Amino acid sequence: MNRVLGGARVHLAHPLVILGVPWMVVSISFAINVAIWGLVDVAAQDANAATGGVTSL
Repeated sequence: MNRVLGGARVHLAHPLVILGVPWMVVSISFAINVAIWGLVDVAAQDANAATGGVTSL
């Protein structure tokens, strides 16, 4: 039980980091996906175009 409490304390020590890092990764991934989409202009080539970047999230 001490290991469980120790793990909980580690996660609760910096809740901003625990919540902020996943959202930062998602935001950066989305920004890269949008940048590539804009550079390649996939929408003009195919009306049903989609990328796997947003789907993988």
